[in-house]
Amino acid sequence: MTRLMHRRHMIGILGGTLAATGALSAGEPRITVQPYNTLTDEDEIELGRIYSGQLEKSLDILDVGPLTSYMTNAVQRLGKVSQRPNMPYQMKVVNDPAVNAFAIAGAYLYANRGLLEWANNESELMSVLSHEVGHVVGRHGANQFSRRAHAKQLYDLLKKSI
Repeated sequence: MTRLMHRRHMIGILGGTLAATGALSAGEPRITVQPYNTLTDEDEIELGRIYSGQLEKSLDILDVGPLTSYMTNAVQRLGKVSQRPNMPYQMKVVNDPAVNAFAIAGAYLYANRGLLEWANNESELMSVLSHEVGHVVGRHGANQFSRRAHAKQLYDLLKKSI
């Protein structure tokens, strides 16, 4: 048995074992301790709308009707079954060869063209998009904004007292 065949065999055994024990069927993790964040969902959506408008001025957005529709529908379907189903998930494709995707506050998601070229199948693409929806669920963009705004307030207070 060649080394590659042995590796595939072991992965098959491990995968079967994990599936049999239920380890591969875990659901979405629940956020039990909310991070510090002063933004409401409405605030976050508005912040995302403003920031996406600024960001998109520096990005080369591919506006190809069927592709844009497909990607938007995909993240909306993923978002509807997440812990934040009421967010207005939006997806845009950036004309960039780098394999990357990202999410900003307010459920604005972006995927580079390089990611679409890299993915071998829809499952690989959906796993990356699911990861980005996870950033929305975790409120990572809003949390980062809140931390920076709070730090700036503290800095301004210190500056005035000196």
